[in-house]
Amino acid sequence: MSKRKTSKLLKQGLEEYYNRYAAEYQEAHYSKTTRYAPLQFRQRYIEKMIEDQSLPTGSRVLDVGCGPGDLTLSLLHKGFDVSAVDISQCMVNTATRSINDQGFPNWRQISLGDIEELEFDDGYFDVVVASGVLEYQKEDQQSLHEMHRVLKNDGYLILNVTNRFCPNRIMGLPYQWSKKWGPTRAVLDFMKSRVLGKGPTNPLPFFRAHSPGEFNHTLSEAGFRKLYHNYFHFSPLPPPFSALFGIIISPISTLMEKLTRSPIGFLGGGYIVIAQRRR
Repeated sequence: MSKRKTSKLLKQGLEEYYNRYAAEYQEAHYSKTTRYAPLQFRQRYIEKMIEDQSLPTGSRVLDVGCGPGDLTLSLLHKGFDVSAVDISQCMVNTATRSINDQGFPNWRQISLGDIEELEFDDGYFDVVVASGVLEYQKEDQQSLHEMHRVLKNDGYLILNVTNRFCPNRIMGLPYQWSKKWGPTRAVLDFMKSRVLGKGPTNPLPFFRAHSPGEFNHTLSEAGFRKLYHNYFHFSPLPPPFSALFGIIISPISTLMEKLTRSPIGFLGGGYIVIAQRRR
């Protein structure tokens, strides 16, 4: 199978996944505040990275893979001129409704979009954010090229990827594989729905894990200068135990977020980096 065809199939799978689970995704990762929510910490770190640059009001920000629009909405409230794209029409619809209902009834700067084919002019944005997007692409280079293209000279790029060396990710691989195999997935679905009273298991589409060090090098080769990083998504136990014992694990995971910039931050499952476009 050709590289282009493989990439197209991956994108179709990603689109179908987020169209199917858009409402559940919003509820699980952003609406609930009583338990540890890694993506909420991810958003805090991204907003702090932008804040640290002291950009003027009205600076242009592109949110690639905007999902349900929580980051986009927050940045609009901070006075930025935000555009957003997502591969899922359901996510685009969810984000549009949420943002229109929460103070920006005339905002329409959102569309279906592909990180590898951004439909914006060269040098248009001051900041490009792509959180939870790059690891679902077949490779990094085309995405980085496109984001470099639409950024202004000295503009800022904020990305996150899955940390290849996270111990919990490695220990949880058998569980992730079992979610994709029919017989074991049926058992997991039964346990989750009948025993725990939750919905069926949602096997993630194909994604890649990155070595943070190698990824820093890739950014440099693509024309970016790394400024600093954060790790996020900590847990004392791998999946599925982190979910099974969520009431106990959540406060511990929240405390572990203090490791975000520490020498042992690599214990986190996610790696966020801010880099600056070189002239």
